[in-house]
Amino acid sequence: MLEEFFQKMGLFDRSNIKVWPLGGDIMDQLDLSVFQESHKLIALIDGDPGSSAVRKRFLKKCEELKIPVMRLKRYSMESYFSFSAIASVMKGQMPAGITELDPNKSVSDQLGFEVKNNGGKIAKEMKLDDIKGTDLEEFFQQVEKLTTENRKS
Repeated sequence: MLEEFFQKMGLFDRSNIKVWPLGGDIMDQLDLSVFQESHKLIALIDGDPGSSAVRKRFLKKCEELKIPVMRLKRYSMESYFSFSAIASVMKGQMPAGITELDPNKSVSDQLGFEVKNNGGKIAKEMKLDDIKGTDLEEFFQQVEKLTTENRKS
């Protein structure tokens, strides 16, 4: 998902951006200092309460290493997918009667199926306007600012 939005913003063309997805259960087990030696880092975590202890340890590690972290307000990354983009990609699977999703609940719980594996396709269906005014848009703006600062130095 993130890669698709970086592409839409033109950041991949202007910068060398790498995305390391760290699942909820392993995010606190990696030695972030290794990444930090050769890359400017920024961390993004969602609000999923399922791994709160792991997220707290990860946040503490980031704080110790002075890695900026943005914690999203919505339940998960998938909570930023537009309903229309999900419906477009997941044709025939959408439950009847649902026309919008609650951003504070699991998307898979609401739809009855997992959308994670189709995240790239769903994000491709979206426009930058779909995340306008959200904290996810704010994250992308922070990354854009970091890449601009790196080009200047």
